Amino acid sequence: MENTAQSVPMVVKIVGTYFRTDQDLGLANEITIGNITDNLHVANLAQYSEMLTQRLEEVAKSQMEEIIKEVNFRDTVNSTNNMIQWCVIVQTLVFCILGAWQIYSVRRFFLKRGII
Repeated sequence: MENTAQSVPMVVKIVGTYFRTDQDLGLANEITIGNITDNLHVANLAQYSEMLTQRLEEVAKSQMEEIIKEVNFRDTVNSTNNMIQWCVIVQTLVFCILGAWQIYSVRRFFLKRGII
């Protein structure tokens, strides 16, 4: 008795991409299956392919969320560092002005007393 089912070569290609900083990165998975004779097997493969596609989409989505969090964190850090830098500059100017004022005041005091 001869098998009437035809063998069909099947290629399933799953590709997911996401954007990260300045380059496009992609993930590709290629499954090549030959001699598929069972319709149930084909249905299982299609279901497995769909599951892999969903997982890739979930991974890409979570990676994009992480990238957004990192960008927000970096912006916050840069903003905080900028504020601290300006505070240090102002503080240094205040100390310099206070030092000059103290020198002027002490010199004037000594000149009034006739010590210098």
